[in-house]
Amino acid sequence: MLVIRASFIFALSTLGFLVPPPPASSAGPDCGEQVCLYSSSDEKSGSYKVDAKLSKKNRRKEAKKQKKQKDVELAVVILDGRGSAFVDGRYLPKAGMAIKPGKHELEIRDGEQLVSRGVLSIPRRIDSMTVEVHADR
Repeated sequence: MLVIRASFIFALSTLGFLVPPPPASSAGPDCGEQVCLYSSSDEKSGSYKVDAKLSKKNRRKEAKKQKKQKDVELAVVILDGRGSAFVDGRYLPKAGMAIKPGKHELEIRDGEQLVSRGVLSIPRRIDSMTVEVHADR
């Protein structure tokens, strides 16, 4: 009887090594279909809604709401292609720039061709955020 229980426990313990662990929720980046977000904080990564737009009224309202917050350094990296990044309709240099947290409209263009468009939500209390865009997906 004791031998059967010991072999059963041994079988369960070896089976545990074969089953992969569940994915960690905050350990990796927040990757969507075409865009991956990396932030300086492990617990807050932000979000990106594909093919969404902000109206002029919502953009002004968001800017007023976040006016007193500290700036976040935003950098956009375009992988497997080339292009230019625009945040709220303004050109974003390759070195990045400081913007306020909140919702921002992000466009990636290659000439006149639109690679990606969406609304980027940047959380408060982070120092920097990097957006990786996969142009080939």
